[in-house]
Amino acid sequence: MLKLLILNNFGKYPAGTAQGFLELASIKEHPNDLPTANQMVERLVEDHEQIIRNLRSHIDRCTDDFHDERTADFLTGLMEQHEEMAWMLRSFIEGQPLRPDGEQPSTRELTQVS
Repeated sequence: MLKLLILNNFGKYPAGTAQGFLELASIKEHPNDLPTANQMVERLVEDHEQIIRNLRSHIDRCTDDFHDERTADFLTGLMEQHEEMAWMLRSFIEGQPLRPDGEQPSTRELTQVS
């Protein structure tokens, strides 16, 4: 029943396999890559920003194409959560750096010049 509802509302079946999800995903994996702690946080910011762009597009589509204000409102709430998380992560990046092990460097380490 749900599959028919999704098919009827959006004109196609949902992804049902891991490969299908990977093909449709807008957030990409970084295989065989070991980023630093700060790079991990930067990637999280990029992922949240991509999700925000996706949600904005879907909100517009819900409103303009489907005239579905309730879903648009629901998606707006999700988008606001991702915006807040992206903002917090950006603040973190602009604050104190982390060592690769995730620990914050001591004040002495921050003031030493290599």
